[in-house]
Amino acid sequence: MVQLYSKLSATHVMHLYCRLRAMKKRSMSIGEYTTQIKEVCDLLASCGRSISKIEQIAIILNGLTLKYC
Repeated sequence: MVQLYSKLSATHVMHLYCRLRAMKKRSMSIGEYTTQIKEVCDLLASCGRSISKIEQIAIILNGLTLKYC
């Protein structure tokens, strides 16, 4: 049972990482965009997989359009 739970947990963590890396601002406001990123980072932290502030900033910048760069 513990192995099954840890596999599901690992799958969930991988899904969160993929979701985080794929996020783009698109038509969201900056507030909505950064809130979504923070929510995923908080979920990862609750799984014991914290994302550093520098990584969060890099993820935010990576998902912005040229208008913001």
